[in-house]
Amino acid sequence: MFDLLYACAVGDEATAAHCLRRAASGCLREVARTCGRGRSPLHVAILGGNGHLVPLLLRAGAACDAQDRDGVTAAMFAAQRELPDALAALISAGANLQLRARDGSVALHCAARSGNTAAITQLLQAGCPLHTVDLLGNTPLHEACGNGHVEAAHLLLQAGASANSGACAMRRVSSPSDA
Repeated sequence: MFDLLYACAVGDEATAAHCLRRAASGCLREVARTCGRGRSPLHVAILGGNGHLVPLLLRAGAACDAQDRDGVTAAMFAAQRELPDALAALISAGANLQLRARDGSVALHCAARSGNTAAITQLLQAGCPLHTVDLLGNTPLHEACGNGHVEAAHLLLQAGASANSGACAMRRVSSPSDA
């Protein structure tokens, strides 16, 4: 028995396509199956670094706005990783980039937190607001600065982010002298 979730995790496009063809009439049900953490094949493909599977899954009817148990969407995962084509496919499919994870973060927070400047650019071009705050009051700029991503912070500032918005709940960055 072929398993779509496994094929997505390992990046096996031929097996994923086979699973979707076998499912034929039940295709939407197959792409909606989730693992124990509530992650769909779309989530699993992106987490496995297999962004090339995203268009196949979207064509088969995968819900681009499905959220896992933590409220994280495929777009949030793609924004954290170096998967610009996957993020572009999700944006083109109409992904809601303002859905919030359980911690209140949106896709732009995720991109800034990981310092993914390509994703930040894509999300800004798609119209994501700069000053969205998470449950701690942090904006994407706070996330970039708090995680030491200078280029990401500079990009957000150039786009108009304000260092004075949000709660400014910056995380303390440890230095070797703190040990």
